[in-house]
Amino acid sequence: MNKIIYFAAFFILFAVSVYSQNLESLNNKFSLLSQNLEFIENKGQIADQHGNVNWDVLFIAEVENGTIAIRKDGISFTFVKYDKVPSLKKDAKDKIQGLRDKFQEPEPVNVDMYRVDMNLNNAQIPTRITKKEMTEDYNNYYLAHCPDGVTFVRKYRTVVLENVYQNIDLVLYSNQENKFQYDFVLKPGANPDLISLRFDGAEDVQISAKGELIVKTPFGNIEQKAPVAYQKDDLNKYTNSRILTNNIEIVKSKFRKNKDNSISFIVANYNPEKALIIDPPTRLWGTYYGGSGDDAGKFVAVDGSRNVYLGGWTYSTNAIATTGSHQSSKGDYYDAFLVKFNSSGVRQWGTYYGGSNWDLGRSVAVDGSWNVYLGGSTGSTNAIATTGSHQSSFGGGDWDAFLVKFIDKTTSVEETSKIEKIRIIPNPATYYITISSPLIEWSGLFGSPLAEGQGVFIYNTLGNCVSHTPSLRATLLKEGNIRIDVSHLPPGVYFVRIGTATGMFVKM
Repeated sequence: MNKIIYFAAFFILFAVSVYSQNLESLNNKFSLLSQNLEFIENKGQIADQHGNVNWDVLFIAEVENGTIAIRKDGISFTFVKYDKVPSLKKDAKDKIQGLRDKFQEPEPVNVDMYRVDMNLNNAQIPTRITKKEMTEDYNNYYLAHCPDGVTFVRKYRTVVLENVYQNIDLVLYSNQENKFQYDFVLKPGANPDLISLRFDGAEDVQISAKGELIVKTPFGNIEQKAPVAYQKDDLNKYTNSRILTNNIEIVKSKFRKNKDNSISFIVANYNPEKALIIDPPTRLWGTYYGGSGDDAGKFVAVDGSRNVYLGGWTYSTNAIATTGSHQSSKGDYYDAFLVKFNSSGVRQWGTYYGGSNWDLGRSVAVDGSWNVYLGGSTGSTNAIATTGSHQSSFGGGDWDAFLVKFIDKTTSVEETSKIEKIRIIPNPATYYITISSPLIEWSGLFGSPLAEGQGVFIYNTLGNCVSHTPSLRATLLKEGNIRIDVSHLPPGVYFVRIGTATGMFVKM
């Protein structure tokens, strides 16, 4: 669906008096939240105050109380603040009110704007700009500096500026909460000391006691959580700080404020031969996991539905395993453990794994069929190997390695085998889902005409139908996509059915 836009975008600091029917107040923190955060490509529609195209801006995104501009050498945050115009004297006010009543003129307000630039110190021009996750719609602009129009302007949810520093990419994206977020992705051998951020226009830049970065402005603060850094073997599996089917290894990291007030990152004890991702995140959720004894989480894996699997070892006899799990009680000494959380941080199940000696879980992986693998070290001579396995008995010495495969029964094979038939985006979803699939055609699924009145059905995990569209034919867009409002649904896992085809999505 195209949108026609009749306004010009300026990136300047100014204060003017305008008329507005809806007043919004700025909170004490600059919000990076948008109902549907998208990066709009600059095709010539963005101009300065003189009507000249501002080609320094590559993309622009709208957030709750301002805009975010992506440049080749950094990011610009523009705050917008609305205030009512001070009250007039009564006689003047009465005259003006009469005119307003006649012409239905709204109340005047002041609009103040303030800009802060996060510049990449000593950065180089990106060797390539990669655009990902293009939306189905586009914008058309008809502005004073381009009266003939700038049309078919596309929007994206992820932008990658490649090699802003040597072998370092800057990835900008919309996270699961539709908040703006960025990562630095360091290829093997890259030096994290090259990264340096300078905040021009800020009143002050501070690092809190919790390690959070606080950029102060007259209108509010830009806040970033303490950075998370992690490593992985296969950089190709990196997707916006979400790792699919592969393990990650957390690396200690923190912000550092330099003498020139610039910000850099301290990363400790990382392997320079592996890819390194530095992520100053917006925290979605966090949790302890452990009981009355010592508990150590070692590795994390994430599946295609963003369920999270944590593995490690524990001395706790409580708060680890769930009823009906593979091993609901601890053996002697330390046992390995494995636990599954959904994308909202709610535990799905947990189990011990171990025998009469020490058992340490050291690695977790998930395959495309939702099988879960736990590997580690064991001194136990029992409760580890299955009959007919590669090695069914302890080999000797103090330690043997172990590898175990679990079938995650919380996700059935029948359902997961059908997920690829329908593509659902975004997933997880917050406000809406768009169904995009080659199976969806004007003539129906697989060329078979749909029955009159047949639509899209959404079911919860109990099998109850929670949403049903009208006729699919009336819902389809020309591109063969279907957009459905899911904002009214509670968080959880849902299944979509169109005829005999199914798909699955997570509602945040």
